[in-house]
Amino acid sequence: MINTEDLERIVRDIDDKFNLSNVAIPRRVINCIAEVSKILKVSLPILATKENSKESDAYMITYLISEWYENMYGNRLRINIDIGFLIILLRGELLVCRIPNFFGTCKFFIEEDLSYECLD
Repeated sequence: MINTEDLERIVRDIDDKFNLSNVAIPRRVINCIAEVSKILKVSLPILATKENSKESDAYMITYLISEWYENMYGNRLRINIDIGFLIILLRGELLVCRIPNFFGTCKFFIEEDLSYECLD
């Protein structure tokens, strides 16, 4: 396995390139994992916890990358990319619905009759 200092240097260099390319902070962890995977010529999981980081070198590398970004950027890694919210008046009560970010086409419909089937 690569030693921690060398991995940190690689991650720092990659993050410097992300800065120059204006890569959004929340996207950097996953992109960095992909870049490190290419550099080291190993397959890396996209998620690793402290517990499973002991299972293999690959999990440890992903965990260390994630920790580096957590220490570097903290809450700036967590950004809400939802489209927004929809407020519906339902039987005299306001219902707030979160609309997540999605790719492709999505149709929303509201029908009181729950037996209704949307065919399109």
